[in-house]
Amino acid sequence: MPADSVETMVARIDERTHRMDERDERIEKKLDAHCNQLGDHEKRIGCLEGFKMSVYIASALVVTLVGLAVAAFGLF
Repeated sequence: MPADSVETMVARIDERTHRMDERDERIEKKLDAHCNQLGDHEKRIGCLEGFKMSVYIASALVVTLVGLAVAAFGLF
């Protein structure tokens, strides 16, 4: 098999490097998209946790008011 010339080897290296750069750019875009999705999910989770705490507080208030009403009117 004949030896490749220096120009041929350099051209091959340039081609492979260019392909690797394109692949790296695609990977970087995918990572950015995933990071954005994670940020959106964290925001949603934060909102759900806030809603959960609101429900807990409202439930505690209702139970307290019912307890006070029962105590005030002596229903039991």
